[in-house]
Amino acid sequence: MQELTHIDCWMYVPTKSNPADVASRGVYPSQLGTLDMWWFGPSWLQNDKSEWPKQIFGFNNVPEVTTLLTTQAPPELTEDLGAMGLLYKYSNINTLVGVTCWCNRYIAIKLKKPHPTSAWSTASERREALHLWIRYFQKIHFANEVSCLSQGRPISSKSKLLKLNPMIDENGILRLNGRLKNAILSASERFPIILPKESKLTKMLIDQGHTSTMHGGKQATLNLLRRRYLIIDCRVAVHKFIRKCVTCIRHRAQSTNQIMGNLPTARCTPAVPFKHSGLDYAGPYAIRTSKGRGHHSYKGWIALFVCLNTRARQ
Repeated sequence: MQELTHIDCWMYVPTKSNPADVASRGVYPSQLGTLDMWWFGPSWLQNDKSEWPKQIFGFNNVPEVTTLLTTQAPPELTEDLGAMGLLYKYSNINTLVGVTCWCNRYIAIKLKKPHPTSAWSTASERREALHLWIRYFQKIHFANEVSCLSQGRPISSKSKLLKLNPMIDENGILRLNGRLKNAILSASERFPIILPKESKLTKMLIDQGHTSTMHGGKQATLNLLRRRYLIIDCRVAVHKFIRKCVTCIRHRAQSTNQIMGNLPTARCTPAVPFKHSGLDYAGPYAIRTSKGRGHHSYKGWIALFVCLNTRARQ
């Protein structure tokens, strides 16, 4: 329309003569049958063009205004926008690790390094991909501690990790150096990985642990996470995550209870015991008068009388 016509030949249709308003604004069914504007269009459209409304529709030269939208990136984004863009694209740790495996394999192919040729990611690839993200976040949140330990220097006395006696393992990961070196436990339980409380990776690991325990409570999720990780203020982080879990919120919802009716007069009026009583009847039961061979069982019934005032039973 813009290529075949000129803007000067366009004309304005008044709102009261616009049939499209009938469909958008609606009318009563009783009015639609006699509404000529809907069936035949505006009445002036059947007249000569010189009798049409003279209001000309045109454009004014309005300067273009560009709106600049600025956002403040999280603290982690200031380090590496490419890596964090990949991290914030996924919300599941298994998906993130899988994508990272393929990225690492692609880099190995480009650099002509040895790499697995299987159609799926191997366990060693997934482990290395997870360690890559752990090292990344530890360098962001524990930069001073990682730098000092990597150079063989003691960490600062003001560090919040001083009481944990941290160490760097052969993979460059910051771990807790506790007193369980000789315990009959796995290496990850004896020397758990230290992680910050506020990070995207920590939330994803808590989500994985919470889902693995079938949306278990706070203690069940903590027990599973502490087998491999030592999260700073882990109890607070797990409690905060579970409170926002949609599945857990639905299960914690309280069902509505029906309001009970009024008590009968016999339950509210003082009286001698068993003046007003209820009866519970059950049976039959197989009963025997005595033990021993030759004694047959008989059918028996139970009649339980309950006093409505004292709740006594006989």
